[in-house]
Amino acid sequence: MSANNSDVNSDVWFTVEQLAEMGLPGYPRTGRNWHNRAKAEAWKSREVASQGRTGYRTEYTPPPEVTVLIEARQRGELPPAATVRQPVAPRVAPPTAHQSELDPASLRMALIITDDAAAAQPMTIEQRADMALSVYIRLSKKE
Repeated sequence: MSANNSDVNSDVWFTVEQLAEMGLPGYPRTGRNWHNRAKAEAWKSREVASQGRTGYRTEYTPPPEVTVLIEARQRGELPPAATVRQPVAPRVAPPTAHQSELDPASLRMALIITDDAAAAQPMTIEQRADMALSVYIRLSKKE
């Protein structure tokens, strides 16, 4: 154990929300990701009674390398926590003349066929979209 870690208090407990709010450099920005990391690394944990939905909350004792960063944050030795970026809505190109001429009946039928196939065999959203498009194209050519 290095000299820097020898005086770290290992009996300090934090919720994943508290850890996320600290914005430690190189570490998760969300409580869920902190929870996943704590579980994956088998951090020491305890359940504490609370007023929440489950009646308790889980608190964790981070490993020394995280505790050192927490203490540095508390002493003001780290730059301010980065703000959490909001997800950006994907940019969708305006429909072309060809796209605006979609046949609603064929599109509905393609989606129904795709949903039936997805119920029989699980597939990703990308696979479903590809299938719906290919079915729609085949249905459109028959008309």
